[in-house]
Amino acid sequence: MAIEEKLKGLKKWELVTRARKLKETRYRRLNKKELIEYIKANYTEQEIKAIIDVKLPWWKRIRDFTHFYGIQTALSLFVGIIAIILAFIFFQSSKKSDAALNKRLDIILKKFENRDPLERDRLIKELKEKNEDLETALKDERAGNTKERKEAINALKKGNPTKAQELFKRRIEKDKVNLAENYLNLGNAYYVDLKFDEALESYNKSIENKPDYHEAWVSKGIALYDLSRYEEALQAYDKAIEIKPDYYQAWYNKGFTLTDLGRHDKALEAYNKAIEIKPDDQSVWNNKGDALRKLSRHEEALKAFDKAIEIKQDYHEALSYKGIALHHLGRHDEALEAYNKAIEIKPDDHDSWYNKWGVLVAMGRLKEAMKAYRKYNELKKNIKK
Repeated sequence: MAIEEKLKGLKKWELVTRARKLKETRYRRLNKKELIEYIKANYTEQEIKAIIDVKLPWWKRIRDFTHFYGIQTALSLFVGIIAIILAFIFFQSSKKSDAALNKRLDIILKKFENRDPLERDRLIKELKEKNEDLETALKDERAGNTKERKEAINALKKGNPTKAQELFKRRIEKDKVNLAENYLNLGNAYYVDLKFDEALESYNKSIENKPDYHEAWVSKGIALYDLSRYEEALQAYDKAIEIKPDYYQAWYNKGFTLTDLGRHDKALEAYNKAIEIKPDDQSVWNNKGDALRKLSRHEEALKAFDKAIEIKQDYHEALSYKGIALHHLGRHDEALEAYNKAIEIKPDDHDSWYNKWGVLVAMGRLKEAMKAYRKYNELKKNIKK
């Protein structure tokens, strides 16, 4: 019974090709049941087991299949299988392509969430009508690799903000997808040109197009700071922090503004937060030291200045501030050494010469002090010219 069940498990072409006595054409006309009965009647039990247990590699199975059905039938089946496989691959590829297109479309559509409804609908319709429009918009969104944008940025780098302003204005007229970014860049071009009011106007337009644009909020804060509108600058930095709590530049500039307002405790908090985010920036360590110095916490200030110098050994400003902290601690020799190092790095730094004069007076070295003061006056006059 078990042998008969195993025979039934084989296909007709397998029975015929494995049982050599059945290779005659007339036996191919028998149905499977008749073939099994014939095998049971004409083969020994050992031969039947051999038929069942034979293990053929795939290529021999294809050969036997071809012998049984004929080469034309086999080829037709093979071509059919290949066609099915190719159709499946094409279908999957098409699905992936559609998914990618939808994903790209979603990225672009997010740009229009805060636009005027009529303008947004028009832009969305335009993007949907032509895939090439979508591709162009996406490339501009990801890389901004248009000729005018590159020219504008190069103009800024080369110190030609007027040309950059003209080119960014053209970008705003042509590129309705990246308005927030283009207005931000236009504002930067105005800022470099010291046109702080125009810069502020551009930053505001950038924010109008993208209210959660944290970079634009910080840039707005910087422009407000340079317009001496310090409280408004702080509000802009706080908005950027609300959008992106780990935005280093917002915390750094907030600390800087608070220092100028004399709120040194709050400035110190902002600098500490900035250091948590970016501990390897010498400027924030230097500013932290300055805030501590103004709070008369000179030992702590000294550690902050040392950290800044550790990060950037030729940081003349930190060396000069370190000298001030040492001076207040009564460590005059070390203070003088710090001032001399600062002057060695930047000989035309009038503040270091002034600080050197002060410590030399405190040390009673008046002749050297007068030389330092004359040098300070000379450099100060050159700055005024």
